[in-house]
Amino acid sequence: MSTTNLLRENCERLLAQYNSNIHDIAALQAILIRDILPSVADELELSPEATDWAKEWLEDTRFGRKIPSFEYPE
Repeated sequence: MSTTNLLRENCERLLAQYNSNIHDIAALQAILIRDILPSVADELELSPEATDWAKEWLEDTRFGRKIPSFEYPE
């Protein structure tokens, strides 16, 4: 099997796995932002800027939708 075919298959498997779990990912992100981050920010005495950065980082993978398929160059 060529490297290109192997990479294509692996990419397709990862995309399928991600897309099948997107709702769980979004739920976990919401819990972290709503319930965990405020306590951590207080405990560590984070600045508003640091807290905003942490929230932005936690939201980074929040697509709320499926990732489109990847077009492979031939």
